[in-house]
Amino acid sequence: MIIILVVCLAWTTWLIILALAPNETANALMNTGAYDNGKFWYITDANPSMTLAGAIGLMVVDAGYLLVLLRAVLWRNLLVSSSTRSKAGTWASLRILRVIGPSYKRGRQLWKELTSYEGRNRKRWVSNLCIHLELP
Repeated sequence: MIIILVVCLAWTTWLIILALAPNETANALMNTGAYDNGKFWYITDANPSMTLAGAIGLMVVDAGYLLVLLRAVLWRNLLVSSSTRSKAGTWASLRILRVIGPSYKRGRQLWKELTSYEGRNRKRWVSNLCIHLELP
């Protein structure tokens, strides 16, 4: 699992670098910086705001991978020991579960009726989807 997290973290970081500097990255990777004044690949520059938005989104994903990696490697013992140490606030969480539980069960039952093969409302779901998407 740790290897997969490291690979995902490295790949997302690579995508950030590639999105922010595509010509320079391609030139460095393929050693073509001397050809055509560094414009050998003719990679057109995208809209800078879209490039920045994509890079920020990838940075958020990268931060999520890093957080999961840190939890798995460094903070695992700390989180396990803190969860077994005290059970403060369980009364409030039980009260919340009593309120949310029935709604969750109703929502799950409705989802099952709409999507399962033996569901009662499956045909309505599919026919409404076909009508809205204008499928034959």
